[in-house]
Amino acid sequence: MKKCFLIIIISILSLSCSRQINQSNKTESKKVLDSIVALTKIHSIYKNDVDWAKLEKRIYDKFVDSDSISSIIEPVKYMLSELGDFHGFFTIQNIPYKAIGEKERNLHYDNSSKGYKGKMNEIYENSIKTNEITGSILKDSIAYIEIPMVLNYTNNQEINIESTLKIRKKITELNKYNPKGYIIDLRRNLGGTIFPMLAGLGELFNNISLGGMTKDGKTFSNQWYIKDGNIYMEEENLIPDLPKTTCNCDITKINKKVAVLIGRYTASSGELVASSLKSQKNVMLFGEQTMGMSTTTGWFLITSNVAINPATTYYMSKDKTAHIDGVIPDISIEESFDNKNPTNGNVIEEAKKWISTGYNKVKD
Repeated sequence: MKKCFLIIIISILSLSCSRQINQSNKTESKKVLDSIVALTKIHSIYKNDVDWAKLEKRIYDKFVDSDSISSIIEPVKYMLSELGDFHGFFTIQNIPYKAIGEKERNLHYDNSSKGYKGKMNEIYENSIKTNEITGSILKDSIAYIEIPMVLNYTNNQEINIESTLKIRKKITELNKYNPKGYIIDLRRNLGGTIFPMLAGLGELFNNISLGGMTKDGKTFSNQWYIKDGNIYMEEENLIPDLPKTTCNCDITKINKKVAVLIGRYTASSGELVASSLKSQKNVMLFGEQTMGMSTTTGWFLITSNVAINPATTYYMSKDKTAHIDGVIPDISIEESFDNKNPTNGNVIEEAKKWISTGYNKVKD
């Protein structure tokens, strides 16, 4: 179902009678592992990067058959690692398991260092302690708003609605000051649930194409839109259970600039927000290459308590820039990000300069 790509439910209970007979002597854990491997071979965006005959042998060599479903953990983690899928994962009884190791990328920073991981953990811990939206009017009458990660593992619609309304409320408060331009800060956005982030920004971007997803890096497999401030998957499918809005501010019509700040701690859904805003009218991205979790993960339910979530598509901006290895800013600025003082530093100063002076040349 093309228009419901985020949630694809496949149950091993629907296997044919002949298939059930062939598997009658298998343990439940072996059946689950078989289904996970089969689904990943079909849906993973990395499926053509490996020799499956060799990989499957190594996967099953690591499998110690037993009645315990935990016996699939190491083989599936190994499979994701060999695929290079470090954003995908699988869950057993709502506990997530990911690939072992990290994706190798060409970066100017060391994403495996203790310092990097320490600051990332610090940002994560600070983010889960508060659900407030930070925003203010900076010097030179520039509006600043931070879009943080929105955690919602249980798909609780109340969380989505609350987060959406908080973002919209903060934008409305800032708009009262008639700011010269806007800064949207994604540098501490480690991901989470994308819909309230985009729906909240619908207060500022009323009617735009957000780009979407791609499997081949050239064509869209799905596209998203904001229409009248509300989120749509394809042009006619309104995302359900989010608060609807009638917006007074449309940034694309009032010709004010929007600087989007990204960096090494921008991940997953944070990267999707960056991808969605890249190439929009009067928008420029400042900062560093993002974390590189710029993929959509599918959801394939194997049994009532086991699901596999491989990466199935890449993010692609409206201008058809495919973000296969993270989002690259328009203006690249290396910075030791100050987590405790995000409104200080080289990146935000350059963003304010661009809003005030309006230069268009991309800097290295």
